[in-house]
Amino acid sequence: MLVSLPRNTVSVSLGLGLNFFILTSGFYIFNHYALLVDAASIFIVLSGVITSLISSALTEIAKQQTTQLEQEYKNREYQAYKRGWQAANQGEPLENIDNGSLS
Repeated sequence: MLVSLPRNTVSVSLGLGLNFFILTSGFYIFNHYALLVDAASIFIVLSGVITSLISSALTEIAKQQTTQLEQEYKNREYQAYKRGWQAANQGEPLENIDNGSLS
């Protein structure tokens, strides 16, 4: 889910959902048990925790996407090298090529 959504959408939706849950829980506790809950301090603490978790997850996702793009680029470069080798040697097999380097 985090991969397909923009960063702002994920942060805002989780923040609003968390805030709504805390306020609703605070009203419920006040109405049923006559206890006051300091929703502001709870929200500040939990929003910091949630923000750090989301940012670390998004950083890991970005790192994986970068690694995948680099691997795709290397594969395309190797295939182009192979085609060039075959064209230069009139279709001779690539027996000496291993992982993009001549041996």
